[in-house]
Amino acid sequence: MTKNETAAASLLVFAASACSTSSAGNAAEDGGGTADDATVMADAGPIQVPPVTGTAKAMCAANPTACLTGTAATPKFTAKPVQMKAALYRVFPFGTERPLDAELVAGDGTWVFAGPPDGGADAGLDPWDHYYVQIEADFNVDGGATGSAVTALAGPLTVPSAGEPVALSVPPIQLSVLESRAAGVPGGTMQLQGVLAHVFDPSTGAEIKGSATVTITVGGTPVAVPWSGDDGGLDAYSLQFAPLTPAQPTYTVTVASPLFGPAPATFQLVAVEPAFDGAIVSPDGGAPVPAGSPLPVVWAPEPQADYEIVQIFASNGLASVYISPEPDPPDEVEETVEAGLPAGSYLLNVSYSKTNCPPTADGCVQANTVSAENITAN
Repeated sequence: MTKNETAAASLLVFAASACSTSSAGNAAEDGGGTADDATVMADAGPIQVPPVTGTAKAMCAANPTACLTGTAATPKFTAKPVQMKAALYRVFPFGTERPLDAELVAGDGTWVFAGPPDGGADAGLDPWDHYYVQIEADFNVDGGATGSAVTALAGPLTVPSAGEPVALSVPPIQLSVLESRAAGVPGGTMQLQGVLAHVFDPSTGAEIKGSATVTITVGGTPVAVPWSGDDGGLDAYSLQFAPLTPAQPTYTVTVASPLFGPAPATFQLVAVEPAFDGAIVSPDGGAPVPAGSPLPVVWAPEPQADYEIVQIFASNGLASVYISPEPDPPDEVEETVEAGLPAGSYLLNVSYSKTNCPPTADGCVQANTVSAENITAN
């Protein structure tokens, strides 16, 4: 197995993990800004979500560039969500990453993130170039017997900001496209690795599992994205592309289903190619690492990256033996694999990501440069 082959497989696993939907029926009946505290479920546990406060609004009115504010809407749904929630993340939300803050979207569709309430009238969010805001629209399905949560992301967002509200629409699809290139390869170009989609009925919010026709246009050619069922699959529409498929600056995804009406619906994605390469500092592959001992992984800093992910594969196959439990922000350069590795040969990847989720698009493109090292544990 080559470094590049393993890098491609690792990143597709990440893309699949990054897009999620839920079917727990716990949406509040009286949503909007007047609802009681709601709960957001995350891998790390439940998070209480209060309504937006007047204090936050006043702080942002006094110091708008130190805040992130905006609106949330569901214009492509005919169903009305019972409530919407907004969550602010310091890095792309993946794994056990918890939000810095979360709130119910107000009844007028607005959300406000102003930083700690005890910071004073002129306080605000810490300066940072890699914030992400997630909007979750909660729908009652089957007469309220079950629930469906549909999310949309915007990011990376910068503070100090322009002081203008960010308009975020939740479409009836959750989309993630994955691109990558190997770091340090002369003339290396971005390659399209995979696409993953969850599709939802605009009239109810329920997920459409398997009956929709999904295609992605690559180089002017529509390519079918088949359903990968929950019986050993990803429970989503997904496709891994053949090696050396060139990445595109933009993508159009088309969904055809009677539930969308007589005409297919189209959704747009926009990529940002990384203008940098990454590098693993240690282990450097030149000497064995102790088996069964905590393994520190150190990489070169890259402030332009939105985050990094560490992943380790067994060299005798594509089995992933470790992946970062949550993204490492670009101001961190080390992660420790606490359990260590059993004796054997492995391939270590550190993926530096530019994950572009502009508010005007319908999903995210994860564009990664991947640094790799062969390591041996003795």
